[in-house]
Amino acid sequence: MLSSVLPKAVMSPLRSAACDAAFHRSDVSLVLGLQQVRWKKTKGMKPRWMPIAPSKLFKINLGPPKDPEELAVLQRLTSAYRTEMKAIRNFWMEEHQKDLELVDKHSALSQEEEREHERLLEENEKENQRVAVLRMERNKLEEARRVEELLKREAEAKVKLAQLKEQVEEQRVAVLRMERNKLEEARRVEELLKREAEAKVKLAQLKEQVEEIVKLEKKRSSTYVTLENLDEAIEFAIENPISYSFAIDQQGKEIWEGTPHYELYKQGPAHAYALPERKQF
Repeated sequence: MLSSVLPKAVMSPLRSAACDAAFHRSDVSLVLGLQQVRWKKTKGMKPRWMPIAPSKLFKINLGPPKDPEELAVLQRLTSAYRTEMKAIRNFWMEEHQKDLELVDKHSALSQEEEREHERLLEENEKENQRVAVLRMERNKLEEARRVEELLKREAEAKVKLAQLKEQVEEQRVAVLRMERNKLEEARRVEELLKREAEAKVKLAQLKEQVEEIVKLEKKRSSTYVTLENLDEAIEFAIENPISYSFAIDQQGKEIWEGTPHYELYKQGPAHAYALPERKQF
C-alpha cells in the first residue's frame, strides 16, 4: 500500500503549515499526509481513513433474515426472467442472421437495382437537360412577349399622354376662349352701357329738339292758313306769283324770272319757316 502511495507523496504539494506539522507527527500514520481529504467529519463518527477496530475485525454482518418461501419465489422469477431474455436474444439473433442471409441472397439483385438506378439517374439528367432547354426557350419567348407587351403599353401610354396633352390644350384654349368671351362680353356690356348712355343723351337732346320744334310749331301755328285768313292768303298768292324758273350765268349766279320762291316765302304767311340759304357761286 505504501508503494502505491509514496509516489503521490512526492507529487502532492503541501499547501499549509498545518499539513506540514501533521506530516511530521510521530503518532499519525504516514498516509495522513499523503492524501487530501475534502469532506467534513460527521459528529460521532471516526474519519474515513481510520481502519476497522480490532474488536470488529472478524465480525460478519449477516443482514436481516430471509423468508425461504420468498427466496424460492424470487429464484423462480429470476430464472424465468433469464430464460425469457435468453429466448428473446436468440430470436433476434436468428432474425438478424436471416436478414444477413437475405442480403447475401439479394446482393446480385441489389447490384442490378443499383445499375438500374444509375441508368435512371442518367435518363433523369438527360430529361432535366431537355426540360432546361425547353424552359430557356419558353423563358425567352415569355421575355420577348413581356418586352412586346411593355412596348405596347409604352405606346398606349404615349398615345394617352398625347390625348391628355390635347385635352389639356383644349381645356386651356377653352379657358382662354371663355376668358376672351368674358372680356368681349364685358367690353360689349361696357359698349352697350356706353351706347345706352349716349342714347340717353341723344334721347334727351332729341327730346329738347322735339320740345323746341313743338314750341316753334306752336309759334308758327299763328301763320298757318286757316279758314279765317284763307282769303288773305289767296290775294297774296295772286299778287305775288311764284316763279321756279331761273338761269345760271357764266359766273354761276342764278338769274330768276320774277321773285324767287324762297324770298316770297319770307314775305308771305309762312315767313316763320327758316328756309336754307342759297349758296352763291
